[in-house]
Amino acid sequence: MNRVVLQAFFVSALFSMFLFISCGTTKTVTDTHTTDTSKEAEEATVSSQEEKTDTSAATTPGSGKEENTISNPTTIIEDKKAEVAEEEEFVSTEGQLTKVNSLKNATQAAGFSMEAPEEISTYTNRTVMVEKGYLIHLKYEDPSSTDNNISIKKAFGSIDISEDNTNYPDVVNMNDIGTQIVLKGRNGSYKTASWLSGDYTFCINSTEGLSQSEIISIIRNTN
Repeated sequence: MNRVVLQAFFVSALFSMFLFISCGTTKTVTDTHTTDTSKEAEEATVSSQEEKTDTSAATTPGSGKEENTISNPTTIIEDKKAEVAEEEEFVSTEGQLTKVNSLKNATQAAGFSMEAPEEISTYTNRTVMVEKGYLIHLKYEDPSSTDNNISIKKAFGSIDISEDNTNYPDVVNMNDIGTQIVLKGRNGSYKTASWLSGDYTFCINSTEGLSQSEIISIIRNTN
């Protein structure tokens, strides 16, 4: 009888020990699974945050749009220089006069436009000069004799801009199509001609002298 009791007790103890070990193992597996799941969730959260950070860096704050690609700054500077050069095209300065490459550029500097012949007879080399905000000066030279030249000038106002103070024996006041013209020279060869038109004063200077008909022709083609 005692032997049977002992065997029953021994079996009961083994069964209890088996249950205890089984529960401990299950709890360990569960804890391990919970820990792994938590780690995966943390890694997913970090990855999501990194993706948001990358997306934010690629967009303009508050706009939700991608930033435009920045152009090459060197190209921008070169383009700006080219624009400035094209607008001004100033070549050199002689006193208050600045030499430019065209009447278009003279117009920009003087503040008014001017029309005049491209060449006058054998005086085929034309130089365009300007006094900023006041006067345009066109100088025509004969390639065969650079000492001989003709100048046409236009400026704001009504004063004499011929800059020739010579006391010529011949002074002629004439009218051509409503334009009052003053010619100065000698023996029918005139060195200066002055006239007014609107808000502007004009003059012609010639080192060799011009005939009355030559001066009239120039005036009719100048504005």
